[in-house]
Amino acid sequence: MSSHPRPLLLSPGGPRIGFVAGDTPLAPTRCVGDHFEVVVPGFHRPETTPFGTRMNDLTAWVRREPDPDSYPLAPEATVRDHYRELLAAPGGVAFAYTQCGSLEVLSQDGSNWRVRQRHGPFSLEGWVRGPLTSRGNHRCSPRYRLFDDPEVSSEWRRREVDQTPSLPPKLYWLVDDGARLACQELVVRRNELRHRTTSGEARVEHVYTIEREGYDWIVYGPATTVRSRRGIDSEAAVGCAERYRVVEVGDAWRLLVGGANDPFEMYHPDDTETWFLTLEACRSAREAPNPSRYVHAGC
Repeated sequence: MSSHPRPLLLSPGGPRIGFVAGDTPLAPTRCVGDHFEVVVPGFHRPETTPFGTRMNDLTAWVRREPDPDSYPLAPEATVRDHYRELLAAPGGVAFAYTQCGSLEVLSQDGSNWRVRQRHGPFSLEGWVRGPLTSRGNHRCSPRYRLFDDPEVSSEWRRREVDQTPSLPPKLYWLVDDGARLACQELVVRRNELRHRTTSGEARVEHVYTIEREGYDWIVYGPATTVRSRRGIDSEAAVGCAERYRVVEVGDAWRLLVGGANDPFEMYHPDDTETWFLTLEACRSAREAPNPSRYVHAGC
């Protein structure tokens, strides 16, 4: 069996909507000419009925002979917490819905974005209508497994941390300020993370409060204070809380966004973000391919 990725088609000879790993066993549901139909697990196709929209299992078509000239595109960025309609072409009709989770950004055409989402050996591609922010409006539950499962795909990783580590004196977030990616220094003081910056002649301080709950951290805020020579000009607080679980440590900590209520053995890396313990590690991530996967998204 060929290891070359095989294109998934919307119809026999129709537009490509994704790929399946070439060595994946497939169970055809029907055949038309030199194409056969398969179920794409984890994805659904919308169907309009007199009683509303019904979600059916998504199916796609595969050529009997692999196409050696067809390869998946490399992603330009990754965004998280999106649940979107997928269109076969910009302005077209939805043929599927993504799962709530991360999307790989492949290209842009005006206000439309071509994206990919993976599920095991299958990957689905299509267009979504903009805007496509680094973090969407859906807060997707993190994917994890309570026990080690050798049957899951190689994308899954095993948790390396048994105990939640103590916070270091400083840490760094890679943040997107809308114009560029920057490394933001946070000073740890007891149960607070403090970031100081300036705005003109004013000094600005953002304070995040951290609470420990079981194996998780909950980060609240920030509360922001603006000070000028006259004193405190303004104070504001964001009613925001995000839960995290540390799953890997080193020069950079990997944290499961959303945490977990139970001990677990495996997690999906698309549902994590990175906190850096050194400025050098943060800057290296900023210069790495697809640096958006390291960006701290906040609430």
